[in-house]
Amino acid sequence: MVILLPLGIGSPQREVRWGTVDGLVIDSEGRPLPEATVTSYIDAKGATRDVTQHKADAQGRFTFSLPEGSVWLCAHKTSDEYPYPFFAFYMSPGQDFPTVTIKGGEITRGVVIRVGMKAAHLVYETVDESGRPILGRFIFVRVDQPDRPYSTSALAKDDMLVPPVPFRATFEAKGYKPWHYGDENWKTERGLISLKSGQTLNLRIQVQPSPA
Repeated sequence: MVILLPLGIGSPQREVRWGTVDGLVIDSEGRPLPEATVTSYIDAKGATRDVTQHKADAQGRFTFSLPEGSVWLCAHKTSDEYPYPFFAFYMSPGQDFPTVTIKGGEITRGVVIRVGMKAAHLVYETVDESGRPILGRFIFVRVDQPDRPYSTSALAKDDMLVPPVPFRATFEAKGYKPWHYGDENWKTERGLISLKSGQTLNLRIQVQPSPA
């Protein structure tokens, strides 16, 4: 497939050639993962979108067209506890992120994307000293990524997927002291959350007001 994209008034059109990528999504044990979502990050001149998502079929296979160039691929399926690894915090041990070269008019076959280990669950509730719900944000720091903290908004109550690797957790809310898992020992081994795939940690987080 060839598409001509306009470059502007009086400019020649740019030819964008398209090819096809064909492959399979597998889980941590090498089994096909049906209906997983495949995300492609495209490095191609003239591409209208640099990130696209596609759905694998019931056998975990996928086939879709992409503009000619280098493409980085990943896969996820949140309903089966495989979170979207856009943020480094969610990257799972054993996960593969293949990079393939798409050539116009050709099919790149045999691409395999492994989603890695299943996530664990952090089930939490955040309240003030009177037991009223509090909104805020979590800051997570993985032991293997000490310089890459991940910050995300926190509801008053939720079930959150977290990676099966050791990490520290802090909850912050405006007008309240930061809460750390492990309390005063949060910087030691006692402050680490370390869950296996499929495990659940239940937390009731009660924050205290900051000094006036």
